[in-house]
Amino acid sequence: MQLGKLIARAEPTWKPTDLGDVEVLVIGLRDRAFRDYYAKLQDEPDAKKAIRAGGKRKREMIDALFIKALARKALHGWKGITEDDDTTPVEFTPDKAIELLTESNAFYDNVVAACGEVDAALVADEEKAEGNSARVSGSPSSGGHA
Repeated sequence: MQLGKLIARAEPTWKPTDLGDVEVLVIGLRDRAFRDYYAKLQDEPDAKKAIRAGGKRKREMIDALFIKALARKALHGWKGITEDDDTTPVEFTPDKAIELLTESNAFYDNVVAACGEVDAALVADEEKAEGNSARVSGSPSSGGHA
C-alpha cells in the first residue's frame, strides 16, 4: 500500500447496523479529522472549565463533546431512517445526528460500533502493508542479507 493512502484521511464507508434497514456512512474514530476536531472541542474555555470541575459535570461535557464530534466529523450520512409516517426519509444533517445520538442509545451504540469496524479494517490494512514491506525489505533480492 502506498504511504499516502495510509496517511491520508479515509473515505467514509457505508456500514450496516442492528437497527433493521438502517445503514450509516462513517469514518473511523482514529481518523485525524475526528481526533483533531474532538481535541479542539475539549480545548474550548467552557469545556475546559467543566472538565476541570470533575464529577458529573465533567462526564456530561465529555459525552456532549464526543457526540458533537461524532455527528460533525465521523458520521457522514444514513439510509433507512424515516419519519414516523414510515415513508419520508429523515435527511441527514449534523444537528439531526446530534439529536439522534443523544436521544437513542441504540443509534449511538451502532454508530460507534460502525466506526470501530472501519478502524479495525484500517488497522488490518496497515498491518498487512507492514508485513508486505518487511518481507520485501528483508528479502535477498532487495539487497538485504539472508
